[in-house]
Amino acid sequence: MPKPLSARTRKSAAGKPDHLDFLYDVGELTAVVTDSADLGACLQRLAALVAKHLHTAVCSIYLPDETGQSLVLRATVGLSPAAVGTTRLKAGEGLAGQAFEELRPILDNHASRNPRFKAFPAIGEAPFDCFLAVPIRRGLARVGVLCVQRRQGQPFRAEDAKALQTV
Repeated sequence: MPKPLSARTRKSAAGKPDHLDFLYDVGELTAVVTDSADLGACLQRLAALVAKHLHTAVCSIYLPDETGQSLVLRATVGLSPAAVGTTRLKAGEGLAGQAFEELRPILDNHASRNPRFKAFPAIGEAPFDCFLAVPIRRGLARVGVLCVQRRQGQPFRAEDAKALQTV
């Protein structure tokens, strides 16, 4: 008699994120943060971990610059590594800036059609139209924005936003 599939096996077999499994792996996230002395390396590892668990082609982390007037891309999986440290948004600009400014998730499965969408053609995001941005915060303080993207036809759901907010 075959053994029942574990949560990880179900996730892989179905090809969809298993949010409960993702939340169980928060310990892995904690280890990434506590084991990293370098902020850039820590953010890059966090982006890779989130992309893996949510089955996204892109995961990017934006943090405010020293003036607090702009968000700077500090880590990415799936976009051009050369964009890290050079891609900037004004606070409130684009969907990521909107999530940061309003302290709420922004989910748009047709992001390129949204008038608030800010395109950066040089970083390779054109094929990824399904977009979810979640503010990173400590209490009510704005810390940054976590953005994930998928190809058209691979939409995000409200459960994806809730899982990212929880983490």
